[in-house]
Amino acid sequence: MHVYIEFAWTRFLSPAQVLRVQPVFIGTGSSDPNATGSVFSTLIRKAAELWNRCGSVRCIKIISNTPIYLNKPAYKVLESEAEAISLLAEVNVADAVEVFVVDRMDFACSWGGGACFSSGTASAKIVTCDQQLSIPAPCPCPGYCPATCPPCPPCQTGAVNYYHLAHELGHALNLAHPPGPSGGLAASTPGSNMEPSGFCCDNPNVQSAKNCRNASNPLLYWGLGICSGTPDIMD
Repeated sequence: MHVYIEFAWTRFLSPAQVLRVQPVFIGTGSSDPNATGSVFSTLIRKAAELWNRCGSVRCIKIISNTPIYLNKPAYKVLESEAEAISLLAEVNVADAVEVFVVDRMDFACSWGGGACFSSGTASAKIVTCDQQLSIPAPCPCPGYCPATCPPCPPCQTGAVNYYHLAHELGHALNLAHPPGPSGGLAASTPGSNMEPSGFCCDNPNVQSAKNCRNASNPLLYWGLGICSGTPDIMD
């Protein structure tokens, strides 16, 4: 009976390319009520869902390690790009894309509250913040958001930013903003999740076949997964 149950489960699995993510929160540990990372479970779930839509074209799975807690409270609020880069140097995990979650960033509002560094390489790292799902959230720089975005202020985010991490992981997977290619990164699809974004106007909940095909990173490894999704845009 045990053998049959195992077979019944594994027969639905197919070869998948897996990207491992390493969350890094600022705090003393999982019992710290003031630790950062409150948005991560939502953002990683939405990222896995969006990249699962590659299934009919290419099976790409996003999985997450147990969070690492960095007991350095000065990093909860990033005051400059230099401080953000200093934070990224604090943790290096050889087989994963590190995702650092701070409380907020009091600079570079055109980042939209997050950015990917060393995109498309094994050294790719992402910094984001708990304000991604805050309502209301800080507004971007005046004139930053396209005319199609909601006016500022007030800046309502929340569900608008659910696919923020999916977008940054797209950069980690070597994708440029549409149409690309640009800066050594591969082409992506206009109107897809890879569109530029920021608070008030975040990434569309749209995956494309081109994004799926062009995704690459040396950290991708072969495993098994259930890939049942289909891209929203079959380009």
